[in-house]
Amino acid sequence: MANNDVRLSDSPRLPISSPANAVSGNAAQGGQQPQPRRRAAPRPAQRHQDAAGVIIDETGVRVRDKFFRFLSEYEDDDGSKYYLNELDAMEQSESTTMNVNWEHVMSAYSDLADLVQEDYYRFEPFLCEAICNFVRENKPNYVESDADGGSGEDKSFYLSITRFQQRYNLRELSTDKVGQLCLFSGTVTRSTEVRPELLSGTFECGNCGKLAKNVLQQFKYTQPSICEDAQCQNRMEWELDVSRSKFVDWQKVRVQENSADIPPGSMPRSIDVILRNEICEKCKPGDNASFTGTLIVVPDVAQYYSKAPNLVRNTMPSGPSDGVTGIKAIGVRELNYKLVFLGNNVSSHHKQFGFSDIRGEDDDDAEDIVASFTRQEREDIINMKETPHLYERMANSIAPNIYGHEEIKRGILLMLFGGVVKSTLGGTKLRGDINICIIGDPSTAKSQFLQFVTRILPRTIYTSGKASTAAGLTAAVMRDPETGEMGIEAGALMLADNGICCIDEFDKMDQVDQAAIHEAMEQQTITITKAGIQATLNARASILAACNPVFGRYDTSKPMRYNITLSAPIMSRFDLFFVVLDECDEVTDYHVAKHIINTHQQQISVDDDAAMAMMDLDVNADGAGAAPGMMRGGAHDQERFTVEQMQKYVRYARTIKPKITQESKTWFVRYYRQLRQRDQSDQKAYRFTVRQLESLIRLSEALARLHCDLEVSPKYVKEAARLLKKSIISVDSEDVQLFDFEKAADAELESAAEEHKKDAEEKKGEEQVAAVPAAAGAAPEEQISINYNEYMRIANLMVYVIRRKEAEPEEGIKEGEIINEVMKELSEEIESDAELERLHKMIKFIVGRLIEVDHILLIRQENATDTMQRVLIVHPNYDPDSRR
Repeated sequence: MANNDVRLSDSPRLPISSPANAVSGNAAQGGQQPQPRRRAAPRPAQRHQDAAGVIIDETGVRVRDKFFRFLSEYEDDDGSKYYLNELDAMEQSESTTMNVNWEHVMSAYSDLADLVQEDYYRFEPFLCEAICNFVRENKPNYVESDADGGSGEDKSFYLSITRFQQRYNLRELSTDKVGQLCLFSGTVTRSTEVRPELLSGTFECGNCGKLAKNVLQQFKYTQPSICEDAQCQNRMEWELDVSRSKFVDWQKVRVQENSADIPPGSMPRSIDVILRNEICEKCKPGDNASFTGTLIVVPDVAQYYSKAPNLVRNTMPSGPSDGVTGIKAIGVRELNYKLVFLGNNVSSHHKQFGFSDIRGEDDDDAEDIVASFTRQEREDIINMKETPHLYERMANSIAPNIYGHEEIKRGILLMLFGGVVKSTLGGTKLRGDINICIIGDPSTAKSQFLQFVTRILPRTIYTSGKASTAAGLTAAVMRDPETGEMGIEAGALMLADNGICCIDEFDKMDQVDQAAIHEAMEQQTITITKAGIQATLNARASILAACNPVFGRYDTSKPMRYNITLSAPIMSRFDLFFVVLDECDEVTDYHVAKHIINTHQQQISVDDDAAMAMMDLDVNADGAGAAPGMMRGGAHDQERFTVEQMQKYVRYARTIKPKITQESKTWFVRYYRQLRQRDQSDQKAYRFTVRQLESLIRLSEALARLHCDLEVSPKYVKEAARLLKKSIISVDSEDVQLFDFEKAADAELESAAEEHKKDAEEKKGEEQVAAVPAAAGAAPEEQISINYNEYMRIANLMVYVIRRKEAEPEEGIKEGEIINEVMKELSEEIESDAELERLHKMIKFIVGRLIEVDHILLIRQENATDTMQRVLIVHPNYDPDSRR
């Protein structure tokens, strides 16, 4: 071990608080003593000098030997050498960083763990040396550098500590934590590119040519203080020998404290984290990550090399000159220090504490994601997949503290799964993320949905439209305060890449700011052309927006575009719109009040069948339109899944890429034609475009992923079309009452004849009064109620059929032929024989109303025996566009 001691002490680490021009190990041979330790009551430093005058830290040597023993002896539960297996994995991946589980150290050598935790910065070189010795003993060939390296030295190995439990808030990282092993978490807001850092340099004297080796850099470019040659005594002329110097990868990230850790009335604080070697590029802006390492003190190089202030003298003739006062005024600059965090391990917050990322990274293969699950987790996922009424139960698990709003919960659930990202042969990418906009009256829990999504998902950014600008949402070009170069500062959409961006008060944004996110919502990229920088950045994020109506409350008598201040291009980029109305209903209001009170009392019970049943009042009304297999189950199926279960299930389901079958393709075309035909009326919410067809495909693929299905079946298409129809809200108008006008006319004739007969017999007034209602009550037995927009759609369809089928203008066609042609046009909407019979009767009633009430159709040729044979024409002055 004597050889190891000498090698280890060739370049001992100086205290962190040493000045920037402190000497290195070779300068210590010139008689300079090391600086005192920084703590007021430090542990006695057990150091001495050997025969050559080199300082040896005996405590560090014992720490190294004991850590080496730990690596060699620690056994796993199955009796195997844990860190030998870790070494095999390092060799296979050609890694030089060994991950050491801190819980293993605590259980095996608690005294070693306490000592290292208290003074980690001092003992880190000894720990790395122990790792190098461990690798040299077990795999000597792996320690040797490559032949083409040119340095002729062994590889350097580094330490990365995982599963460390001593957690601090960012505000607690003060000077008393300097040098200690710490763990804190925060959100990465900025990161630099990976650059080379000079760790220890070899300098050649410019006068005598003698080499000064292993000059440690004090986080700035540090040259030797004096040449070792007693005859030279050079202090200024040095040249760096790059081939003999040691460089490592270096990256600096800016980390901001979490919003939950910010005290009331305080601004969020940030700290710079320095990453080296293989832990570079382990995090990117927007990640919520945990950093393990130590707090260190470094010189503020940017301020040290800043431009000196200009010298200004007071030469006014009106008074005596004050001269130049202060050292700053004569060009002297002070060297300040700042606190930074030197990290040795970076892990995403959700991974470290047992959560799962809902979105696999782009470079992650589906097999790798599936392999990352444990056996128990896979069994749980299979059990969830086989759960009856999985769609409804998972929807109920979204924001369980919010009463009702089942359709919104289903839309948000499908947004988590998303569609399949595709690339065409021409290289065009088709997005798979689903965008949702919630419009509603005040106090309808819109913001609560956004807050819930923000809390449970890893890469989710919450912002407010009123306080956001175009640069804040996309990206801004900023000047680096240290280098002075222009760089790109990530906005909300960039920070939410591969996540969800929640924008509240979306209607309060300026029109210019709304236009800035057009590209990000569809192409999912952000193009920057500013200050000499031209770049295209990724913004692959779903957008969940919430906005209020223009008039405070939603006016159902007007279309949606008149209720919100959103442009048509923005509206077309949203896949789903949900309108939430605050309507008065005695039963609903009672259960809403009960739910809120239970929330405040923290006495919510999942087994409250009555409350759970009332949560689905709106859903049951739409149950008839739901696809088979999509109906809600009973109260026994209302158990909710936990957040962890949903995150793991969603992450697994997103690895599935369902294919569209030929039968589903037919249903896509069918629904697209229907929705386009209904969109002819201007009373609709917004225009139905090809983007909505792509939305229909994405929603169907999300449903297939939810059920872990490899194919998009027609039932998923039907449910997606039902959700999409919720967005196309028609303006409220009075329903049109339809009935058989022929029977009504016969009933009126019979009533008139009865009255005349009774008047002629001069019966009593009471009998006459009683008889008149009886006769009037001979109204048609059956009535059909139809929406006004639907009525006008079928009426205009009849007009088009008549004018298309007429051989000559105003020649007309028979009534039976008109009904048959309209039935053919509407055949795609018929799904059962009952609907066929009802549609035929409704069309017949509409023809009668168009003749008797609206006078849109005129009888050109009467047929008393068979009304189906009478010839009808369209009124010459009728314009279909005037009645929309």
